[in-house]
Amino acid sequence: MKVEKAVSIGSILSNPEKYSGKVVSVKGMFMGWKTPENIPGPPFKGPPETRSDWIIADETGWIYVSARSPAGCPLNPMNIRNIGKVVRVVAEVKIAQIRVEGKIVKVPYLYAIKVEVKG
Repeated sequence: MKVEKAVSIGSILSNPEKYSGKVVSVKGMFMGWKTPENIPGPPFKGPPETRSDWIIADETGWIYVSARSPAGCPLNPMNIRNIGKVVRVVAEVKIAQIRVEGKIVKVPYLYAIKVEVKG
């Protein structure tokens, strides 16, 4: 498996087609199910796969990580003490197509292969 160099979440959000199908490394804060404020995110604010999808954020943006990913998640999204912990996610970038107000919106998300809690 070839892993692209570490990328920012903002890079994925601004050019999802460039990263679609590629395996990337992203480092950021585990946000559980809390949508961060004041940083950019996907064009659709809901989870792309299931209600259990969780969020990772860095200073450039936030993105969902699929709860269906084979890596699973070592942190519990319902445990407030886990919010803000630094994680590194190696994942394939995928794009969901979601219907919003009659239009199809492309929503990038991460399908995790490996999730590590740092520190």
